[in-house]
Amino acid sequence: EETMPNRHEITNEVMSCLTRNQMVSLMGLLKKLKKHLLSIIAAKGPDFRSGVEIC
Repeated sequence: EETMPNRHEITNEVMSCLTRNQMVSLMGLLKKLKKHLLSIIAAKGPDFRSGVEIC
């Protein structure tokens, strides 16, 4: 019984693995969004870009 990991430990391990994978995919999405936003800002013009940098 001692050598068998309990269900709670297994669940925690699976959850941390899931959240890690979700974080990676979220970061990938954010990078894509950032690139998209930067291209929009570049298209809008320098005044828009400087306004964003101030924020």
